Amino acid sequence: MYRYLGSAAITVQNRQGMQYMKDFLGADSMILSSEIPQGKVLATPSDNIDLYYIDPSDADFQQLGLNYTVVGETPLIGVHMEGNYGRVMGETHALMGMKLWAEYLDGIANVSFGDVGSAAVRSAARKSNQV
Repeated sequence: MYRYLGSAAITVQNRQGMQYMKDFLGADSMILSSEIPQGKVLATPSDNIDLYYIDPSDADFQQLGLNYTVVGETPLIGVHMEGNYGRVMGETHALMGMKLWAEYLDGIANVSFGDVGSAAVRSAARKSNQV
């Protein structure tokens, strides 16, 4: 995907960035990662994706001596404030975290394909640009 989009003629594109890739793939949502090797696509329905927040007050940060204050039923954001007398200023640190994963591993499509420079891939790319 990266190689194709990087070398595609700009004149055939009427969208930019993520909207262009969504339209090109026919996808509503997508996550791109450099951790997925070239020639591989992982896909799953959005219903199979779980997103959970990480409570900053109950994390490994406390083991390091970093204490964050959270407020509310969903402690999504942790805040720590301290005075810095060396600089005569107050410092505020805010922290939040989320974890994303697939609930059912058998609901993930793991597809490998040939070289993106192959004739079949180039032909499919040309056809999609003619639409």
